[in-house]
Amino acid sequence: MKFKNNALAVMAAAAMIAGSAQANPFDSGIAGAISSLNIYSFNYNPGASSSAQVNFVLEGFKTVDGNNSYEDQFSFTVNGTQVFLGTFNLGGGGNSVYSTPVGASIVVAGPGDGVIGGAGGTVTFSFSSLALNSNTNNTFNFVYNPVGSSNAGGQGTGDESWKVSGSITNAVPEPETYTMLLAGLGIMGAVARSRKVAAK
Repeated sequence: MKFKNNALAVMAAAAMIAGSAQANPFDSGIAGAISSLNIYSFNYNPGASSSAQVNFVLEGFKTVDGNNSYEDQFSFTVNGTQVFLGTFNLGGGGNSVYSTPVGASIVVAGPGDGVIGGAGGTVTFSFSSLALNSNTNNTFNFVYNPVGSSNAGGQGTGDESWKVSGSITNAVPEPETYTMLLAGLGIMGAVARSRKVAAK
């Protein structure tokens, strides 16, 4: 019975490791007018993982501005630390100005720098390995701020609004984790064989 319980424990551990790669989706819905500091915030507990892959799409509606006098600035922070800061022309004109963090990719699909299209646009972000605090909540903040000097308090939802959606996937466990699991299975197999020999 004890051997059976041990086997079940090992299988449960294997299931937990396999389950750590599950994606956790999020969706802010339309976050409202870019008329003041807009924040979409949520908490995420990665379990035993200390890093995760984060993919998300920023959608700007109608005339979200890049670098001009109506500039709308977007930032992404994890646990109070800024991971990204930039501004994008998503229909409102101006230039898209940003730097790509190490280990990330950013793809802008909009009307083109300096062009006012009024049809919005999207920015796709992929962060391959963000450092997280394990076994506790990590706070993710997505922030839009109308910093342009001509914004005069920002613009309404009929002109500019935004949303963000995506998923977080825990990092695949380190090879050492699998090594320990396989070693445990090997020991159990050896114990089972020795019991059979003793019984004979």
